[in-house]
Amino acid sequence: KYFADNQLTVADLKVFVQTRSLCAGNLDYVPTDIVQRLAPSLVEHQKRISADPRVVAYYATRS
Repeated sequence: KYFADNQLTVADLKVFVQTRSLCAGNLDYVPTDIVQRLAPSLVEHQKRISADPRVVAYYATRS
């Protein structure tokens, strides 16, 4: 469920942010579906972290 310590850590947040970046199309010549095609477990991780109330609250203040 999490990368370390069986709870949300900075490791999870770092992977979450990097995965979002890869999927957002911010990188030249990197297809936006690369994570879905090559690392589907990271897609599940991204969904799980993005649903965490603390992450939701953080992004709510940034939009």
